[in-house]
Amino acid sequence: MRDFIDPKHLLLRIDTNFDFAALTEFVERLYDPWIGRPALHPEIVVRTLILSSVDDITSYRQLCERIAENLAWRWFCSLTLEDPVFDHSTLSVFIDRLGEDSFQELLQRLNAHLVDLGLIFPRTDADSSLVAANASTAHL
Repeated sequence: MRDFIDPKHLLLRIDTNFDFAALTEFVERLYDPWIGRPALHPEIVVRTLILSSVDDITSYRQLCERIAENLAWRWFCSLTLEDPVFDHSTLSVFIDRLGEDSFQELLQRLNAHLVDLGLIFPRTDADSSLVAANASTAHL
C-alpha cells in the first residue's frame, strides 16, 4: 500500500523517522500475554493517536471510521485492505489501562520526539485580532 501514498506525505516522514519501539517500551509492561484476549499492540494505538492529533479528530468512533476509509491511514496503522479496523473502545481501554500519569508520560514523550524531528513546534502562537470584514448583511 505504501506505493500508493504520496512520497511527501507527513505520515511517511513520521514512519521513517520515528522510533515507536522506544516510545512504547515502558507501556508494554502493562500487558500480560496470558490474561485476557490478545491486545492491540501499543505502537498501533500510538499511531492512531498521532492520526487523531494530526487531523484534530476528537471522536474515537470517527477516528476508526476514517482509518477504515483512508489508504494512508490504514498503512500507517499496519492494516491491510482486508483487515478490520479495531473498535473505538480499544482506544479507551488502552488509555484506562495506562492510567492518567502513564498516559501523560506517553504524550510528553510523543510530543518531545515530534519536536526533535521538527515535525511539530514546541510553541504555537495565534493571532486573535479583530479584523473588520468588507461585507454587509443589509441586503439579506
